[in-house]
This record gives sequence, structure tokens and C-alpha cells, in this order.
Amino acid sequence: MKISLLLRQYIWLVNALNSQRGLSFAELQDHWLRSDLSEGQPLSRATFNRHKDAIEDIFGLYVVCDRSNGYRYRIGNRRVLSEDSLQTWMLSTLTVNQLLHEACALQERILIEPVLADNELLHLIIRAMKTNHRVHITYQKYNTAEAKEHDVEPLCLKLFRQRWYLLGRFDDDFMAVFAIDRMVEVEIRPDTFTPNPDFSPADYFDEYFGVITDQRQPLEHVVLRFKGYQRHYIDDLPLHHSQRLIHTTDAYDDYEYRLRITPDFVYHLLSMGATVEVREPKWLKQQVVKEMRQALRQYVGK
Repeated sequence: MKISLLLRQYIWLVNALNSQRGLSFAELQDHWLRSDLSEGQPLSRATFNRHKDAIEDIFGLYVVCDRSNGYRYRIGNRRVLSEDSLQTWMLSTLTVNQLLHEACALQERILIEPVLADNELLHLIIRAMKTNHRVHITYQKYNTAEAKEHDVEPLCLKLFRQRWYLLGRFDDDFMAVFAIDRMVEVEIRPDTFTPNPDFSPADYFDEYFGVITDQRQPLEHVVLRFKGYQRHYIDDLPLHHSQRLIHTTDAYDDYEYRLRITPDFVYHLLSMGATVEVREPKWLKQQVVKEMRQALRQYVGK
């Protein structure tokens, strides 16, 4: 049996059991036999138990049997599915891949966005992270004539806006973010490093909008006013985990944030045009106005 088929079965089982009520084994069997994955063959108890173990090992989800509710099986820690974790992202990605696999006949009617990354380089970096080896990176920035070489400790990978980024630490404890698609070459070095058990990649990016980080920027209280259709998008897809609704009317919604303001955050606000208004801090409002005026000057009189 191919690994890809096994993964599809794991995904199917997670989705089937992802409800508070759960399913009895007979109900699960009925669902299984009506799926394309079964190929008309029943799901044995032994296979079911192996799949349960694999799902817990891969996704961190465990299946429980609720004896008080008619011996129904369900995901015992469904809260994990709402967390922003690698397992959740992987489960979501594999679920979509399975749906696309089942819809091959519709391939011309399903459009997806590409992720900019060299899979071979990504594989090398992940291998170095697993074994705690330093990496030698040949890196070509935009608008630079020559590539530069860096030796860093690969601390974490972050996916942001269709791009993979590596957070690397230098010998002097300085950290920098590298875009994988700007790497010309990656070499795993023979020397290893000891990861700091107190360092949390999630905490490192916690106070930023995206992948640009700058500790010199103070932690700011930001208030944004959203109007029109943007109100609904922001409610469904928050700009930052600190987002909180503080005021609402028929015409607009005000949200507050707590983050360090970096250029990628400013440019994202500009991309939303007149549907967003910066209320606080004052200097950010002035910065957005300045950027808008500079953009307008490129079009006035043309």
C-alpha cells in the first residue's frame, strides 16, 4: 500500500470522527464502505486500531471510545484542530490535497496559488534542523549584484504569503530571516549546535505582523477602523492574534492590536486602500498618509 494512500485514509478517519457526537464502529463502517477509499472492502478492527495510533503519532490527535454514549468513537482532543500548529497546518493541507486528488477531472476549474520555494533546499534545511547542524547559505537579495554567504544555525521555518522563510542565528547571537526562494545554494555543515531550550520561535514572531522583525521598534497600541466589505474579511481573517473588537457601528468597526510596527505591516495597510483608517498611533497615520501621497504623485498629471 502506498504511503499516500495511507495518509488519505488517516485524513478521512480524522474528518469522519471530528464531531462531539462521534460514530459507532458500525456507523463508521457504513461511511467507510460508501467512500472511494474503501474500494468495497470493509475496515477491519486491526486496521482501525493501527490508523488510530498513526493519527496520534503524526497529528497529535487521539481517538477515544465514549462508552456512555453507545460506544461511539471521536477525536478526544478536538481543541488541537483550532490551534495554530504544524500538525493543524499539515492536516489542513493534506485534507485539501485529498479533495483535489478526488477532483482530478476538475483540474482546469480549480485554481491554486504557487508557493515559492525550492523543495530540495527546503528538504536540506529541514534535515539540518532535525540533526542540529549548521547550514552554509549562498543568498542573493533583490537588487544586489552579488550573492553573499552566511553560516547560521537553522532555528525555524515560517510560511508567510506563499513564501517559506528561515530564521537563522549567527555566532554573535544575531538573528536574521532568509527567504528560501532567494537562496542560491544550501550546504549542511559538519559542525552541530545545541538549541537553546528556552528559545521559542512562536514567541519570537509573536509581536510582529509577518516575517520582518526589529527589536528596536517599541511594542505599540494600534487602533484600526475598517469600513465596507473589509469589516467582514478582518473578522474572519484577523491581521494579528492580538486583534480585538473595541467598537462597532453600522458604518465601521474599530479593532485594537498590540504589536511592533514594521514595513510589511504598513504596506499591508496601504494595500487595503480606503477600507481601513489608522486611528492610533498618530505617527503611523502620518506614515500611511505620506506613502499615499508619494504614490499619488506618480499618477497626477499623467
